[in-house]
Amino acid sequence: WIVPSLVLPRVWFIRYAVLFPSAVTLFCLTYLQLFKRFMQEITCFVLLIGGLGITLMTAIAPAPANYLYYGGLMLIIMFIHTFSRLRFVYATITSLTIVIAYEVVAISNNTPLSLFVSNNFFFLSANLIGMFSSYMIEYYNRKEFIQRQLLETEQAKTEELLLNILPKGIVERLKQPYGDIKIEFSQVIVDKFEDVSILFADIVGFTDLSSRISPEALVVFLGELFSVFDNLAEKHRLEKIKTIGDAYMVVGGLPDPNPHHAEAVAELALDMEEEIGKFEAAKEGWLRLRIGIHTGSVVAGVIGRKKFSYDLWGNAVNIASRMERNSVAGNILVSEETYQRLRNNYSLIERGRIRVKGKGPINTYFLAGRKFEK
Repeated sequence: WIVPSLVLPRVWFIRYAVLFPSAVTLFCLTYLQLFKRFMQEITCFVLLIGGLGITLMTAIAPAPANYLYYGGLMLIIMFIHTFSRLRFVYATITSLTIVIAYEVVAISNNTPLSLFVSNNFFFLSANLIGMFSSYMIEYYNRKEFIQRQLLETEQAKTEELLLNILPKGIVERLKQPYGDIKIEFSQVIVDKFEDVSILFADIVGFTDLSSRISPEALVVFLGELFSVFDNLAEKHRLEKIKTIGDAYMVVGGLPDPNPHHAEAVAELALDMEEEIGKFEAAKEGWLRLRIGIHTGSVVAGVIGRKKFSYDLWGNAVNIASRMERNSVAGNILVSEETYQRLRNNYSLIERGRIRVKGKGPINTYFLAGRKFEK
């Protein structure tokens, strides 16, 4: 409305045939994967077109109508240094290029000296303030990025540590909506599982072993042995619950249900017997495993406030422990419930009935091996 009609078509051409399509093109490019790689360069190019287009308008429109566009140059300079999120170097080069273009146009148009000096004061001041702003924005963005990387590294370490203590499903439940891990002990984490298989393994001859070697060597031995067992449990997708001295406890069927948990636990037991046979102490005949397995229902949950752990409770745990105590060195004793799950694919030998506290006499069987090759 203000620009004289004589130059209006040319101004409109710059605005709607050059500047507006450039802005739309930039918007469309943001949807391309390539834009992320060349975002700084593309944004600089489009903003440069905008700034040079406004500068060209000051050359086309006669005085005093061309004065209207100086405010537009100020706005685009401020935009370049702030909202465009350009890096300091890119923003500085783009804005100074626009100012230099204004100098050329102003000198070519014989701009009055007072106006020329006034405009330069504001343009250069805007650039200096904008350069400071873009530098500080980039500085804090880099600092925030480094802090975020450190935070993510620490969170990964925390999650890895928790995964060594708690099942993966429990760790996922501890995560907040944005993936942060936060443990709220006021929140009770407890579940009931109707069908799981529990394995207890104990090292027979451990006391004798501890008297034969130094405490340091004993700890190294247990670390090596339990590392082998951990790898086997992971291989069969079972959950290690804990170790107590020389005892090892594993469960199958939780926290993620598995209809073949009994078979998986049986495979683990057979593999454990095979692996312990490779140790020198076992070859000498004074190191054996005693293993017990039972299938039933348990309650599982996280306990503790500082040194927390994931544990199981219920009669099934007691019976599995009793299976281990009544087993024989180098053998795997299973309950009637586990026997019913394994009898089709595994060789089992009847052991007889044993008395279990709170349960009475129950049938037990030795797991001798597989009926079929793996």
